[in-house]
Formats: sequence, C-alpha cells, structure tokens
Amino acid sequence: RGKRKRAQAFVKIWEGTGEITINGKPLVEHFYDMAHRAEVLVPFEVTKTEGKFNVEGRVKGGGPTGQAGALQLAISKAIQNFEPGHRNSLKRRKMLSTDIRRVQPKKWGKVKARRGWQWVKR
Repeated sequence: RGKRKRAQAFVKIWEGTGEITINGKPLVEHFYDMAHRAEVLVPFEVTKTEGKFNVEGRVKGGGPTGQAGALQLAISKAIQNFEPGHRNSLKRRKMLSTDIRRVQPKKWGKVKARRGWQWVKR
C-alpha cells in the first residue's frame, strides 16, 4: 500500500513476465505521460528486476502525479516484502518512505494558501 498527495495505491506482485495492470488497464493506457510511467518503473530499475514480476495495481484518488508516486511506493514495499534482500537498495534511494507533503488549505484574506492580493499604491 502506498500514498502520495491524495492518491492511494494497493498492489499485488508475483513472478511473471513483467505485465503491469492498473485498475484493469495496462500501464500505457492508465498513464499517458512518459514521466509518470517511468516513475512507476523506477523500483524495478533500482533492484534490477525489470520483467521479472507481474503487477496488479488498484489506485484511487488524486491526479496522475500523485497516483504515480503512490504506485511507486506500493511497488517498492511489495518488492521488499517479496525479496527482503532488495531492502537496502530501495532504502538508499528513499523509496520506502512516504512523501508527507500535502496541499495547504486556503486562508481567509488571501487568494490562495500563501499568495496575497496584489497591492495597489493608488
């Protein structure tokens, strides 16, 4: 299980041909942006296990960036549980810790969370 921003991801992995499905769709259909696809595949590159695991993921909430980050964390944790020997390489790249940054709420008297109204001299 992984979280990022408002997205939550749940992942199952097993030894196979490297097929990745997210919400019943292939990775290419779920993420149109190459950067998001690459972010999901980073744990396999770090552990040198590209094409060795099949992944079935379920992700809900957030946008594409948050979903990609949540899937990356969930896959990293799943690989570590499957083969504990990969823990050090994943931990060194900080892939086993949740990114705790969240969107700040808008404050009253402001345009956004921190941006104030434009100041006019006259």
